[in-house]
Amino acid sequence: LDPQVFDRMVKRLVIGASDDLDRMRRREGKNLQVDIVKRVQTIKKTQGLIRRRLPLVTKGYYDRMTARLKELLGQNSFDEQRLQQELALFADRCDITEELTRLDSHCQQFNALMKGKDPVGRQLDFLLQEMGREVNTIGSKGNDAEISKFVVQLKGELEKIREQVQNVE
Repeated sequence: LDPQVFDRMVKRLVIGASDDLDRMRRREGKNLQVDIVKRVQTIKKTQGLIRRRLPLVTKGYYDRMTARLKELLGQNSFDEQRLQQELALFADRCDITEELTRLDSHCQQFNALMKGKDPVGRQLDFLLQEMGREVNTIGSKGNDAEISKFVVQLKGELEKIREQVQNVE
C-alpha cells in the first residue's frame, strides 16, 4: 500500500472518528442539559411549596403553645402579650425567606449558565455547593416536619444534579 494513500486513509478515519465523538458529546450534553434543567425546575417548585408552608408553621407553633399553656395552667390565665412576644421570637428564629430568596437566585444563575456555550462545569459545581448550604440552613431553621420532607427532596435533587454536573466541562 502506498504510504501517501495510507496517510490519507488514516487522516480520514481520525477526522471521522473525531467528528463522531464530537457529535456524541453534543448529544449527551443536550440530554444532560434537559435533565438538569428539569431538576432545577423541581427545586423551584419545591421552594414554592415551602414558601406556602411558612405561615402555617408559625400558626401551628402558636396553637401548640396556647394549648400547652391552657393545659398547664388550667383555669388560670396566661399573659397573651408574652405569648405574642414568644411567637415573634420563634418566627424570627425560623425565618427562612432569605435562604429561599438566595436559593432562587442560585437557580436563576444556574439556568443562565446552562444556556451558555462556554465551559461551566466548575461554576455549576460551585453554585451547587451554595445551593446545598441554603437547603441545609432551611432544614435547620424550618422547625416543621413538612419542610423537613421538602428539604430531603431538595437534597436528593441537588445530589442528582451534582452527579450530572460531573459530566459537564
